Amino acid sequence: NTQTCWSEILGYPCCSNPNTEVVHIYESGSWGLENDDWRGIIETQKITGPISSDDNCPSTITNQGYPCCKDQNIQIVSTDENDGLWGVENGD
Repeated sequence: NTQTCWSEILGYPCCSNPNTEVVHIYESGSWGLENDDWRGIIETQKITGPISSDDNCPSTITNQGYPCCKDQNIQIVSTDENDGLWGVENGD
């Protein structure tokens, strides 16, 4: 990967697999596990996940006034233990 590995300054290499699952997102960046070792996920690696459509959007989301993303390949920008994966669609 020709991109700069931001996690090396923290003593951790970056993921070699661009499809590594995001385990945690912190201010420093997104983290995943490769070979049971913590690795940084380079920002340009598109982080996507299974985001619900309106038909099966959980009430824990809609009760907060948020819709679910319609684009199933939206980039994930945050994760939450209670509500799952969050993305930004159409600026919202």
